[in-house]
Amino acid sequence: MERWTEWNQALEKSPFQEPRFGESLKRQVRLKAGTKRRTSLPFAGAVAVLVICLLAAGVFLALPLFKSLNQEELALEDPEWKVRSEYSVQGETLFTVFPDPGLSTGKNYGYRIRFTAPFEAFRDKTIAIQAYHLKSGTRLNVLPARTITEPTAGHSSLEGFTAEWDLPLSGKWKLEIEVEGAKYGDAVVTVADSPWTLSPTFDLPYTGNDGMAHHYVLAGEEGRLGLLVGPYASQEGIQDRQPFAVGRSNKALWYFWGTDEELKGECRVVAVRMGDSLLTPQFSVGRLGGGVLGADRTITSYLTFPKPGKWRVMVYVGDRLFGSLVVEATS
Repeated sequence: MERWTEWNQALEKSPFQEPRFGESLKRQVRLKAGTKRRTSLPFAGAVAVLVICLLAAGVFLALPLFKSLNQEELALEDPEWKVRSEYSVQGETLFTVFPDPGLSTGKNYGYRIRFTAPFEAFRDKTIAIQAYHLKSGTRLNVLPARTITEPTAGHSSLEGFTAEWDLPLSGKWKLEIEVEGAKYGDAVVTVADSPWTLSPTFDLPYTGNDGMAHHYVLAGEEGRLGLLVGPYASQEGIQDRQPFAVGRSNKALWYFWGTDEELKGECRVVAVRMGDSLLTPQFSVGRLGGGVLGADRTITSYLTFPKPGKWRVMVYVGDRLFGSLVVEATS
């Protein structure tokens, strides 16, 4: 029993000569711990700054990549949007498009298409053409479906298929040819921008209620299309050209000269601002009104221009561009 008690007392004693975690050791541990904390904070801050710099550099380097993802720029790199007049399949040319060399906006231009397939491939089938504008995404049915019943005059095939239409926006257009409603092939053309010079004016004489000779001032093409713009009374006196106000409905009186066939059908007007690629619809009516003052047809409408600047106003009668003119809208 006595031996057991001695053994317990021995176990209660520390095996070390002096306490291993005394006050001295505690001070050393605290000192080292404090030193580590003080040195780790600046190091962590430096790491954070480095990470931020790397991220910023990554964003800066990625900017050209983001820019290259612009839809138009990507399309420009797409071989499908390279200017080309021929369409081939497995090395065999199906057709070649020959546009007018002076192709530009605001006018009708002729196109000749030389199809290589024999006439029997098209007999009693329809041919239509859709046009797609690269920059704006505008889609137009430039050639409504036409049934082919005979070959081109002087040929045994469609070597000289011809058509005429307008493309209202400058830049690249893809012309997609359809046969019986299915895609047959396409070509890509570039349309130049017509001059933005204000349309010239001409006089339209009339006799007033006072029995005296007077005249209206029209902008446009004499003997074809005119838009009443004057005379206009202002603080400076009588002016020939009335300004168009931005953001307002400007009353417009139109005069047309042409054959009954040319002036038959729906009339619609669209406009595009210089420097833009957005077609702005103005108005449409089922048919033109009667003629006055020597004009074959007339119509009254309103023109609204959301932004200041020069605007090309295009007038369509039926499915065809009848004429266009350039006016200026001011704030």
